[in-house]
Amino acid sequence: MLGLGLVFCLIGSTGPALADPAGMQQLKGALAQGRAEGLVVTWTLGLIGTEKQRLVIREGLAQVAHCPAASCTDAGAASRLTAGQRDRLLSGLRAAGLSSLRGAGPGQIASVDRELRVKAGGNQAGQWSLPRAEWPAPPGGDSEGLAAFLDGLYRDLSSAASARHPVPVPRSPADLLELTLKLRLVPRTRPGGVVLIEHGVVSVTPEEGTLPRVPVPVPWQRPLSTEEQARLIEALGAADLYQLEGQVPRREAPAIGDEDGRLATLHLLPLPGGRMESFQPWGCRRFLQDLLRSPAAPLAEQLVALLTPPARLLPPPPKGRSRSAAVLPSDGSLAEGRR
Repeated sequence: MLGLGLVFCLIGSTGPALADPAGMQQLKGALAQGRAEGLVVTWTLGLIGTEKQRLVIREGLAQVAHCPAASCTDAGAASRLTAGQRDRLLSGLRAAGLSSLRGAGPGQIASVDRELRVKAGGNQAGQWSLPRAEWPAPPGGDSEGLAAFLDGLYRDLSSAASARHPVPVPRSPADLLELTLKLRLVPRTRPGGVVLIEHGVVSVTPEEGTLPRVPVPVPWQRPLSTEEQARLIEALGAADLYQLEGQVPRREAPAIGDEDGRLATLHLLPLPGGRMESFQPWGCRRFLQDLLRSPAAPLAEQLVALLTPPARLLPPPPKGRSRSAAVLPSDGSLAEGRR
């Protein structure tokens, strides 16, 4: 009976629970002056005894969390309130009449699914628990009440947190190890093929154009050197990948004067099982010459150079050996791989 009595005390009909008169006075002063600084607003959604969801607004930042048990886990990054959201929060707190708002009575315990806690200046201003439909709303329906605003803000932030964000551009060798970088170049007169960089290793599968090289190059792979990794990271940063599609024209055929005519597809993808796996892959398909006239030129040049190295780096295989895959050490010399 003691536990049930405690519940009645916390959500009883006698007014806000856990209230500190100093905290309520500070809250009134902040609302009268239109100040959100120093306020901590915690909005909890869910019936008693069920999994809860939480929205916390502190120092102008809003954070959502999932609370399956006694502890909560943040979902996504905190988001700064816009000026409009800040004004709607203050307006909703004023309109709710918190100083006189009564919590749910004993007969409403089973339907209580919203709880509000407010701190002002570090002091507890109060705690209110009510069913969603019982929260005050402005008459006439011309503007939303506090519960509608907080519910809507929770939904928006929760949706944003569950969305997959674009894969981040690597800024360090450790970041690069978490990603796959791939170039597919469709051959025409000149050669093409695939360059794949994963785990710090570059793998190349050449494909000949209408003018095959002699000798014909074979697939090979080797670790990227420290210098190559640094150049690649710098080129990826300069390429401005997420603006690239808007900066480089999309064409159905090569531009006038584009004698190369090779079509390039660039991909930046998270490795399966890595810490970036939840991010959204990026890809772009453009004619190579258009990429070479864009901020992605250093990146395209470095990858194409890996795909089509000078023929002198590709000696003929020893007698009696077929030309399968070759393994190149990071210094650029070629060692024939085992079949």
